Parts: sequence; structure tokens; C-alpha cells
Amino acid sequence: MITTISVLENSLLGSVEQWPEPPTGGALVPEAVFQALRRFVFADEQAEGLLAFSVQKGRELIQVRNYVGLLPLSGHMQLEILPKIGPMDATRPLLLKMLRHLRHSPFRTLPSGHTRAIQVPLWEVFISAFLDTVEPLVQQGIQHAYVSVDRNERFWKGKFQAVRQQRENAWHAERLAVTYDCLTADVAANRILKTALVYLNRETTNPVILRRIRQLRWALDDVPETESLSDDLRIIRRSSRLFLRYEAALRWAEALLQGRGLVSKRDRYRVCHSCFLWSGSLRIMWPTVSERTGPIPTMCVYRSHRLTS
Repeated sequence: MITTISVLENSLLGSVEQWPEPPTGGALVPEAVFQALRRFVFADEQAEGLLAFSVQKGRELIQVRNYVGLLPLSGHMQLEILPKIGPMDATRPLLLKMLRHLRHSPFRTLPSGHTRAIQVPLWEVFISAFLDTVEPLVQQGIQHAYVSVDRNERFWKGKFQAVRQQRENAWHAERLAVTYDCLTADVAANRILKTALVYLNRETTNPVILRRIRQLRWALDDVPETESLSDDLRIIRRSSRLFLRYEAALRWAEALLQGRGLVSKRDRYRVCHSCFLWSGSLRIMWPTVSERTGPIPTMCVYRSHRLTS
């Protein structure tokens, strides 16, 4: 079971072994989690601007700076950092509404129903939004494509390769070295979706989400997982117009698999792998998200490693 600890940005985190009750405006975390955060603050320069260490009355604290989003912790725990723009119950849907206005991000496809989620953790909202984009693809039929295949066959098929025949089949007259086009579902786009589904199956315990993932994995049963995510991502950027309907699902898959956090270009900070963190500049879209007429801040992506205990 994944436990989510929700705090507001600029809140304080303390250890349950040092603090009898949560610090003002903060929360308590298990000692192992606190020590993992503490080591991250002192040992990794990437923590600058993200977390800060302090001591009050001889007891240690870690302050969350002006970043919002998800930060995976050791074990089955994650820290959910929400914007400090109102009561805790109201900030999650407001954050989701803000994310819908991030240019060139998968969050623009978040349905309005998800943005009204109050009790659902952000991680499960992201997974559900990804599944919402994959299910129509499966209902319409996953895309197949012709892929060039070089094989040794027992009959003539396609184009004969004389050089490879001499090199590989000199002592096997019963085999022919041929190359031909094969219609298959084993293409880069499908492999990325299959890899994302397998990954998410391990990262959630929600029974409803797990059932949806199992159904989609069954539809992609003949598709293997990707062997090189970076190579397949390069391939899909050169794919034909047949895969345009995959665009939203692939954006979600790339973000979820690579754990991408978005920060403004003027911020030099990197964040942890598998986390989703956004700088406080998102608040420029509050409180007039629906009335905003100015440009959205340019965003870019950084990634690093996961925190471990």
C-alpha cells in the first residue's frame, strides 16, 4: 500500500522520533524517510532550492521550498506537495487546473473531471489520465505497421540477399537469405505504451486502476516491452501520420516513465527521478486561470535519481 503524505509548499517536515506532534504548518514522517531526505539535502547539490535543513529547539527539520508536485520517498511512501493558495482540501484541484495550462505537456489533456478530484492522490490522477488516452486506442484497434525484416527462410519471400546468403548459408542450401516487409504490432509506439503499463502496474495498489491496466496489457499481449526507451522515443518522432492518434498517450507515457518534473528555465535546479515537481512560478496562473490573457511561462524538463533510504 502506497502511503501519501500531503503538505503545502514551504512546509516543515519532522521525524516522528524527534517531534511529539507535527511542527506548525507541517507534518511528521517516519525516521527512515526523514534520514533519507536529510542525506539528500547534505550530499546532493541538486537539493538546493528544493529542500532546506534547519534546527528548532535542538530538533531537526526539513523545509519544502516553493516546488509543488510528487516526490517519491523510500519504501511505499510519497510526498505530495500542494500549492499554498488556500485550504488543503481545495489546493489539489486547483493545482490540476493549473497544470492543464502548461504548454507542450501531457497535462493539457487532463479531463475536467480529474481536475475536480479532491481526495484522489496526484499520482493516481496522472495514471488515470494516461489510461484514459490509451483505452480509445485499444478500442479503435492498435496500430500496425510494415517493418523490414531480414531472415533466413525455407522459401523465397521478398528480396533475395546474395551477399548474406554466401556469408550465412554457404553450408545450408535449404535456407534462403531474404528481406521483406512484415505487418506487425511490434512497433516503437506500442512498445512504449506496453512498457508504461507494466511499470505502472508495479507503482499503484488501486484495484480499479490495476483492473484497467490488466485489460490494456491483455490487448497488447503480443507487443514486447521496449529494450531502449531513448531509441524508441527517437523512432516515434519520425513516425508517419498513422500514429498521430497516439500523440497524447505517448506524451503521458514518456512523462510517467522518465519521471519528469517541469521547472522554469531560469531555475537551475534538477529534481529526483520518478518525481513530478513544478516551480512556484506556476502561481503566476493563480487566481485568474480562466481570465488570464498573458503568455504562459516557458517550461523545460530536468531529471535525476530516486531518493533511497
